Amino acid sequence: MKNRILSAIYVFLITMEIFCVFVLSMLFVLLDESVSAVIGTLGWCTVYLLLPMGVFAAAILLKFGKGMGFLKAFFAVQACIVVYAAAAFGTQAWVNRYLSDFTPEKWVRYPSQRICMIADMAEEYELIGMTKEDIWALFGAEDIPYADVGEADILEYYIGASGLSIDPTMMTIVFEENRAVEVYCYTEHRSLKHPVQ
Repeated sequence: MKNRILSAIYVFLITMEIFCVFVLSMLFVLLDESVSAVIGTLGWCTVYLLLPMGVFAAAILLKFGKGMGFLKAFFAVQACIVVYAAAAFGTQAWVNRYLSDFTPEKWVRYPSQRICMIADMAEEYELIGMTKEDIWALFGAEDIPYADVGEADILEYYIGASGLSIDPTMMTIVFEENRAVEVYCYTEHRSLKHPVQ
């Protein structure tokens, strides 16, 4: 009877613990869609769905298949959870680092993650003074041509959502005589613009 109660407690504790780690990692990923954008659906499922199931299966096998004692099995599972957490959050850190390096190819491939690339792009390229042709060569054609700026000669690029905002953040390049004279980003309204630096 005592072994059954300890076994039930073990399964309950392991299930709750793995579930909590899984929920935290899923929330982390849902707030930042860059992981699935870079490693794809299969990679995402492997890291965030299959690994937690593997940890749970290891916990059950260690306790009931190998006949380990309660404490030994419990601490072995803690090690598995640490490995899972390191894999999940390590994947997230790698993706964030990967996306923070600007290349024209990444700019085109990951449009919703461009906001991560802005700082590196601003360090690498001086946009002020570039022609429209130079800008098109670097970023491609503009994403969404806006007509709400009167007669201004501009190009606008969608760069993603800023923070937890659901509003799109745009990068605007203003031209005079075919040369870029101002580059800024804004969310919601142009009056809230901030320069790209």
